[in-house]
Amino acid sequence: MHLQLTHSRPSFSIILKAWLIEHLERFEGKIYKWLVEDLTSIFDKSRLLYKAKIQYIQYLSIPSAEYKLLKLGKVFQDIEKLESMVSDLKNDSLKQSFKGFISVVYSYEAKLRIHINSKSEIIPTPDYIKNQLSDMSKRSIGNSAISNQLV
Repeated sequence: MHLQLTHSRPSFSIILKAWLIEHLERFEGKIYKWLVEDLTSIFDKSRLLYKAKIQYIQYLSIPSAEYKLLKLGKVFQDIEKLESMVSDLKNDSLKQSFKGFISVVYSYEAKLRIHINSKSEIIPTPDYIKNQLSDMSKRSIGNSAISNQLV
């Protein structure tokens, strides 16, 4: 069994297996057990894949990281479909495996965003804006001190 991901997106077979598990759960037969074990294995392998990808984010160029973030949006659409199916199941090992997969995917997204933002240009705040904010704060503190004395 090899990992069935295309562009880091769960393939149709993963969604199909989750749907089959959802509808075959009442049979408790060999097919159900095989599908649960197979899907659990796929989620575990995918989790490991995303953990490995996290290690290499620092070497990505910004356009490449932005492209991966864009592709990840499509993965989240599939995850939403899977989440509704998996949450209805009674198999705890599959649920735990899926939760681990989701947490690593969200970590991957966060690390991509951090990488992209860390390389972004920082625009300094002009002095006139800093002075206006400071004046607003002083007036606010003065008004709150007066209102506290009235109470």
